[in-house]
Amino acid sequence: MKSVVIYSLPGCPHCIAAKKFFKEKGVEYNDLNVEDEKNAEKAVQVSGQYEVPIILIDDKMIIGFNKNKIEGVAKIKKW
Repeated sequence: MKSVVIYSLPGCPHCIAAKKFFKEKGVEYNDLNVEDEKNAEKAVQVSGQYEVPIILIDDKMIIGFNKNKIEGVAKIKKW
């Protein structure tokens, strides 16, 4: 099973779309809210970015919600 982590903000429309996408595909994910300082620090440490969502699928990183990239990296159609 793939490991999916999403660094997100509750009101971010791209974060909401990413979580909805994974939920619709039946993919479980760990949602880390960057309003929590520890999660924010970890997100920047992992990605070097200050924007969300930051999506980690196993060892692959996607910045922002890009359905095509996610499907390509995760081969999500097979999940």
